[in-house]
Amino acid sequence: MAKAIIVKVYGKSIGFNFLHNRLLSLWKPVSRLDYVALGHGFFLVWLSLKEDYEAVLKNGPWFIEEHFLSIRPWEPNFKPTSANVSSIAV
Repeated sequence: MAKAIIVKVYGKSIGFNFLHNRLLSLWKPVSRLDYVALGHGFFLVWLSLKEDYEAVLKNGPWFIEEHFLSIRPWEPNFKPTSANVSSIAV
């Protein structure tokens, strides 16, 4: 889980394939990108390389079709039902 990121697109409901294609286009990872739906619009994304992981966290902000893409490092015991965004740096 060291290279896992929790993502959510605000203001738009998206599916697996759409998200996968957009993240590949936005982030341009050198290596593999895997993901799973967590529910409530949240996805867990694993990046194979530490360099890809760090680039995603350091670059940005990220948008998908003008909708903000929230990213955060994986948190143990993350619960999509009670997750919220308390601040956004743009």
